[in-house]
Amino acid sequence: MRKWIASLMVMVLFIAYTTNAFKLKDLFRKTAKTVVTAAVIKEIADELNNFINTITANRGLAAKEMTKVVPMITFDKRTYVGAAQVSGPEDKLKDVKAVMMIQTDFKTKGRWDVKIVVPVDSTNPLKANRVVGVGVTAIIQARI
Repeated sequence: MRKWIASLMVMVLFIAYTTNAFKLKDLFRKTAKTVVTAAVIKEIADELNNFINTITANRGLAAKEMTKVVPMITFDKRTYVGAAQVSGPEDKLKDVKAVMMIQTDFKTKGRWDVKIVVPVDSTNPLKANRVVGVGVTAIIQARI
């Protein structure tokens, strides 16, 4: 029974995606892209973390505390998904589930692009709280 329901759901989503029925095409595409990107980040997080730590150590800039790579959600005119490396004490680092980046500009005496980068305790932007005592040490973007 579960396989039948799952198959039916896949067929409905496929029809909606290919025919623009229910205007779900863009929502489905964005959701699928976000889910796939987050899954890839989760899969290669340790490798990315080790790569960044090797590069910084080779340049004499090694992190003094623990590090890990988590998904990063960027809010601008659009929403983007990437990854970020965070660093901090082990007890605080375990609480970090994602990094939120807010991009905006500051227009006083010229134009300044501002990127606000905050380690948070949830991948859900509506329930996320800042994790104090943890810093962002790298931003990782995938070319698509």
